[in-house]
Amino acid sequence: MMPGWLDSVLTYLLQWGPHHDPPKQNMDDIDDLEDVFELMFSCGWGLVVAIFVLLLLFWLFLYLLSLRNQYNLAGKHVLITGGSSGIGKAVAKEALLRGAEVVTILARNEEKLEATKSELERLITPKLDQRVNTISADVCSEELQEELEIGLSGLPPVDVLINSAGITFTASFQDTTPQDFEKQLQVNVLGSVRPTKVLLPDMIEKQQGRIVFISSMAGQTALYGYTAYSASKYAVRGLAEVLDMELKVHNIRVSVSFPPDTDTPMLQGELGQRSPIVKAQAGFGSVFKAESVARDICRGIERGKFLITHGFDGFLLGVIATGMSPVYHWATLITEVVCLGLFRLVGCVYITLFYNIVRRETKKAKKQN
Repeated sequence: MMPGWLDSVLTYLLQWGPHHDPPKQNMDDIDDLEDVFELMFSCGWGLVVAIFVLLLLFWLFLYLLSLRNQYNLAGKHVLITGGSSGIGKAVAKEALLRGAEVVTILARNEEKLEATKSELERLITPKLDQRVNTISADVCSEELQEELEIGLSGLPPVDVLINSAGITFTASFQDTTPQDFEKQLQVNVLGSVRPTKVLLPDMIEKQQGRIVFISSMAGQTALYGYTAYSASKYAVRGLAEVLDMELKVHNIRVSVSFPPDTDTPMLQGELGQRSPIVKAQAGFGSVFKAESVARDICRGIERGKFLITHGFDGFLLGVIATGMSPVYHWATLITEVVCLGLFRLVGCVYITLFYNIVRRETKKAKKQN
């Protein structure tokens, strides 16, 4: 006899599908697979529904399978650059809440570091023997390796590196100097390369580790006024993809996060620089809380995601811009394949609106001048 759940599904289809005098109306008479298919075909559109349900169940099975054997942040040593404020600080809090044994935050400003340390220590669970460590250093410094060695002395090796240090800058290409480009690339790209270079050998030796890069939605699509910033964030994604290919054989996984506008001190400092075009484009999205972004990042680490997106807009853009990015879960791949065509059309609507904003605001500025 058939399983009870399949019996119920077929009974439903028989009742609601268009009837064409199916050969067997009594479900107790259905004993083998041939009878099942005969009934399904006799139900007209019910067959389509049945296939959809089976595919949905298959996708759900793959998704649940992907949740098995997750990486656990509990008991790990997590190092976060740019950890004294913004997304980095929020990730440090989330790591402690998830049971990380040691959370090391790295930043330049010692006063901010100490203030953040005090705030983080209030989240410590005493029975877990957690600890917050601080390192005052510049991720762009040639002395970073020495400073990290001193700051990490006596602590367990770093298990998870989160490269959160970064800066932002908004201006049109014509108003952006080569020095502006250099600064963005120095901090946003090399500021992630240097810590990774220092900590990677220990991860390779252990044959275990996680490395996270923080890009941006501006690292997935064109946004007016972010030529230097966007170029640096696209570079971060490229770095992450190649590094993932190199390190997978060492059981080291790489992730890259694409936050939207996030309520951080960096965003507050940028708002005053935004042109009318940038403000109009930003109006299509909402401002996320740093805590929400941090939860997504930590969840992405534990689930072994390569692309970590935030919110529905982030999910949509992530599917459109997935390209040749690594595949870690079959459920994710199926979702991307199914959604890509429709999402591409939606993306075209967005990008057309952005171009129209540029055209409209440019005309308006010319009239005012």
